[in-house]
Amino acid sequence: MQRLTAWLQGRRRDGYASLGTRLSRIFALQALARLGAVCLAIYLFVGWALDDRASDELVRKTDLVRLLLEHGAHEGREDMDSLRGQLDTFFKVHTDLSLTIAAGEGREVLYRSPVASGTHFRRTRQATFDVVAAEGVEQPIPVVPQMDQYPDADLLHQLA
Repeated sequence: MQRLTAWLQGRRRDGYASLGTRLSRIFALQALARLGAVCLAIYLFVGWALDDRASDELVRKTDLVRLLLEHGAHEGREDMDSLRGQLDTFFKVHTDLSLTIAAGEGREVLYRSPVASGTHFRRTRQATFDVVAAEGVEQPIPVVPQMDQYPDADLLHQLA
């Protein structure tokens, strides 16, 4: 602590400090503190903006998946292969999204979306909604879409 105080006061070997040296060092520390505060504010704002965008994207893509599934439920069970093809095509375009549809007591997996190469799914955001499988079926099927947030986390890591 004494060294820092001596450095801030700009003491020379003879024990006297010049006013210019002391002011320069104090202004340098103040500028460094302000720059650090601005960088922290930018980092927090970017993190908030990315999180908000990810939430909106997940809601939008979940609505698209819900529409696809509801359309497939109205088509009937004989058109399940067509629905799987539509879902596969959808997830080839939206590589940052995955989907799992499981039903029954043992949670038998009815559909799992293909995962594109290069997609990590280490940091995910997920939503859950129910879809009625077909008319006359009382038990709704839970659907879990997950969105990969690794690119956003990587961007924040690079900003840090």
